[in-house]
Amino acid sequence: MRSAPLENALKTALRQGLVTLHYQPQIDLATGQVVGLEALARISETSLEEVSPEIFIPLAQEMGLMADIGHATLIQLKQDLPVWIDRYPSIRIGINFSMQELVHPTFFSIFHAWLKDMPINASQHIDIEVTEAAFNHVPPEVVQGLNSLRTLGVRVAIDDFGAGQSSLARLHTLPFDIIKLDKQFIHQINHPMVYEIVKAVIHLAKQFDKVLVAEGVETQAQHQTLKDMGCPIAQGFLFGKAVPL
Repeated sequence: MRSAPLENALKTALRQGLVTLHYQPQIDLATGQVVGLEALARISETSLEEVSPEIFIPLAQEMGLMADIGHATLIQLKQDLPVWIDRYPSIRIGINFSMQELVHPTFFSIFHAWLKDMPINASQHIDIEVTEAAFNHVPPEVVQGLNSLRTLGVRVAIDDFGAGQSSLARLHTLPFDIIKLDKQFIHQINHPMVYEIVKAVIHLAKQFDKVLVAEGVETQAQHQTLKDMGCPIAQGFLFGKAVPL
């Protein structure tokens, strides 16, 4: 539900540059090392500070403001990325973009220009995350744009995999490198059918040389089960919440 106070607060936050990034770690389950981060937009110093992104991100989409949030994200990541690379030379950082942003006529030209203004190897550290639901309708120009970034070393992730309604029959046609398995599977991994589904997705990713990240890991039991299944990477509150640099 849209709310005038929330809408005004969001506009104010964007106008005043109050969008910040928090980072949640992704862990290599075989070594326990940090191998990736997901950059998540947060808003500070306004009435939205305590409002969940699950509320203000859909609101921004309704208001057509996602491009403004994406722009603010790139501005901060330009500052933060060299620090992260210094700490973790092989780090990958995932940035979330909506299809509303990807279909904008200037999105890919702006992104390419942003990369050119970064350290020469920046593209080797960037992942673009797009929800599975958004992949239901991918215009040809977006596929072309994503592939142009992939040739530079940027990876594309299907986020919340299994939560949307995309057809497995179309999976081979999509431009992606990473599967981020939705947290609902991890939370129900003790169910025999869910267990087998997760095992099948892990096998699928390995078979076709895709990176698999299990989202929403919150318990040691979930962690151990995924590790025993051969899941390579996991993310969730067990390893750390999203926090500022």
